[in-house]
Amino acid sequence: MSEFFERRQVECSLAKIGNLNSDGRPILGLDAKDLLKIVLDTSPDAMLVPAHAWTPHFSVFGAASGFDSLYDCFGELASHIYAIETGLSSDPAMNWRLSALDGITLISNSDAHSPAKMGREANILDTNISYLRSWKPFNQGRDLLEL
Repeated sequence: MSEFFERRQVECSLAKIGNLNSDGRPILGLDAKDLLKIVLDTSPDAMLVPAHAWTPHFSVFGAASGFDSLYDCFGELASHIYAIETGLSSDPAMNWRLSALDGITLISNSDAHSPAKMGREANILDTNISYLRSWKPFNQGRDLLEL
């Protein structure tokens, strides 16, 4: 989101639904599609990136999620998903094998709770520093360099 005010609006909306202060991971009784709707209703320039997309249980592609595609998860709002974060359960090379992700930017971040994998991957944005300029590479699939 381009403004802190908009980020705060999303935070306030989500605080009414669930616990944002649990253990660093919010607990929300909310479908992913409804979360995306809240984010987009706050700002059309906002971006939601499904994180840990392949974590075995309740991630967007996890075995217990009930979803086989981003469309299954987000319905008509799936076109607003420009990127996924692969998580430690996969890496970009594994994701490149799934043609359904061809138009999706892949990012992969290290988790502080997995010290052995810290720094295993990084994302480099070749752009000027601002929210909208940082958002565009994901939205347009350009200017994102992979190591």
